[in-house]
Amino acid sequence: MEETAFPDDPMRIQQVWSETNQALCAHRPQEAALLRRRLPRRSVHQWWQPFWSGTVASPAARVEPCRAVRSWEAVAA
Repeated sequence: MEETAFPDDPMRIQQVWSETNQALCAHRPQEAALLRRRLPRRSVHQWWQPFWSGTVASPAARVEPCRAVRSWEAVAA
């Protein structure tokens, strides 16, 4: 993983959310129901992560972990 201004925890949460979403998009019917339940949980976990309790919780700042994870995935692919 590339270094970012964010701590590891929000980045890992976003990475797990992204992996869950990709698995759901892969059309694995046997896992679809489980994955659909996980995405909202992951979103809530990311939203209430302690890192965001500070002043950096602007909407633009919350998008950055998502962008970083997507760029890592693009490099890895």
